[in-house]
Amino acid sequence: MSKGYKILLIGLTTMLGILIYLEASAPDPVNWTKTYSIKDKIPYGKYIFFETLKEHTENLNLIGEPPLQFIRDSSISGTYMFIYEGIIFEKHSQEEFLEWVEKGNTLFISAVYSHIFDSDSLKLEFKHGIHGDNIINYKEYSFANPNLKSDEPYIFERDENLNYFSKIDTLNQTVLGYENFVKEDKEVFKEINFLRIPYGKGELLFHSSPEVFSNFFLLKNDNYEYMERILAYLDLENEIYFDAYLDPKYNWDMFYSSPLYVILLNKYLKWGYYLLIIGVILFIVFEGKRKQKAIRVISPLKNKSYQFTRSIAGMYLDQKDHTAIAHKKIEQFLEYVRTNLRTEVNKVNRDLVNRLKELTDLSEEEIEELFEEIRTLQTKENISKTELKSLNKKINNFKKNS
Repeated sequence: MSKGYKILLIGLTTMLGILIYLEASAPDPVNWTKTYSIKDKIPYGKYIFFETLKEHTENLNLIGEPPLQFIRDSSISGTYMFIYEGIIFEKHSQEEFLEWVEKGNTLFISAVYSHIFDSDSLKLEFKHGIHGDNIINYKEYSFANPNLKSDEPYIFERDENLNYFSKIDTLNQTVLGYENFVKEDKEVFKEINFLRIPYGKGELLFHSSPEVFSNFFLLKNDNYEYMERILAYLDLENEIYFDAYLDPKYNWDMFYSSPLYVILLNKYLKWGYYLLIIGVILFIVFEGKRKQKAIRVISPLKNKSYQFTRSIAGMYLDQKDHTAIAHKKIEQFLEYVRTNLRTEVNKVNRDLVNRLKELTDLSEEEIEELFEEIRTLQTKENISKTELKSLNKKINNFKKNS
């Protein structure tokens, strides 16, 4: 390597080391991803809510299988809960869930958007957006029931869009809660964000503000009271089925099974991985050149024992020396018994037959017949082709079943 290359390599390595140090020593930024995962302790995770729910009821069931597959079990009854940023229900999914609710069950959904909100049969319309440029998008939450009114408003202290029910069936549906939006001139907009819809023997509870179940909201002031008052609308004495199938972290191993994902998820491992790649590239550029002539590949001598054996066997066959072939076969067979089955065959007696019977799948008669034929052929001076074939067949059968 020339002096110029060495200086360049040292300079690049030093700069890379400085960048890695600065990146590693920087504080981790707050992760505002809206995962709504029960495993996440980031602001928009719902770890705190799920742990609190476990304390409020002994009937909590975490469901990690497809919802429709789960509710098709006729023995399943109670309340099914979904809390996510968004849920998409296909038409047939809506119908199956509504049939399940109609039997006397409860479906609780808290999501910014869901196709079930737009169901024509429920006479609902759902909107999201902002009211105007001068809106302060800190949302306040309240309940329609005056007995649930608090002295201080429950405020989500972060900009959020409006998500509300713009049209409902006032004759058959009950408003349970509102989102309030306060303008700079103190004018208040009040929009519906919590509904109860009777359906058959059961009911639907639709809530359009999933952020109230986030860690960020529940850790502020007395906001946990809002969550507890929502839970008051659920029958916690009955079975509660909490969906985890749609949770992005609950079954994350199924989706992120690659070791590379684990490396890139940790910033220290990630930079180490990048450094390795850069180092390999630099090595290829500066040191990857061949420094000597290519060495000619000399193939090793081939083992031709098999071809030699075939040639010798062919000579015996050409000469029709069945007697010699039979004797060779017998010697080979006896050696096979000694080596592979570790059994002496100097003397054929009852003990030998019984031992070989234990070591093979052959019957006592088959073993005796084989050794009797060997004894006969060993004493004959001339062996026919038919006798050789018979011997060969019995020996092959013995090896096959040993």
